[in-house]
Amino acid sequence: MQPDPGSPQEIQPTESPAPMQAGKAPKRNLLLPILAALVILFLVLAAGGLGYWGYTLNLKLTDAQQQLAQLQGEHDKLKTDYQKSQTDLAAAQAELASTKKDLGTAQADLKDSDDQNKGLQSKISTTALKVKILYTFMTSKTGSDIITIDTLVKSAHDSELQSQWSSFTDTLTPEAGVTFLNYLVGAIQNDLK
Repeated sequence: MQPDPGSPQEIQPTESPAPMQAGKAPKRNLLLPILAALVILFLVLAAGGLGYWGYTLNLKLTDAQQQLAQLQGEHDKLKTDYQKSQTDLAAAQAELASTKKDLGTAQADLKDSDDQNKGLQSKISTTALKVKILYTFMTSKTGSDIITIDTLVKSAHDSELQSQWSSFTDTLTPEAGVTFLNYLVGAIQNDLK
């Protein structure tokens, strides 16, 4: 039967827990706080380790950013130097092209001067030979001087001079001598122009 809710119930004595022995704490009760303390200690150490690791990473990041900024500055300087060297190279190449052109002009002028010099040397040699013929003719005293003049006239390679000389040597007249001298003096004057 069920007790009536309005009636007082009897309290039945319950078994009391086993009396605690003196000096012995229950094992279960101590284990939980020790485990909790160890977990908390582990979490504190882990948090401290993570904090230190984050701090060192932040220091490394700051150092890496400084190095990056320095390298970017050096890169920009190298880029500027490269552009300046490219500009200098272009200017040097333009100057080299101009110098080559000037050199080509100078070489052409030198060749022209050399050709003119050779022409003048030839003219001087021819004129000097004709002056030598005139001098030898005017100072001749013996027959051997005539042979010397004949050799000089032939070495002059002037066909008109050789013709005038032949006319003189064939006739040995004063008129042929004057004609020869007139041609020779006129040829010298023409060479000196």
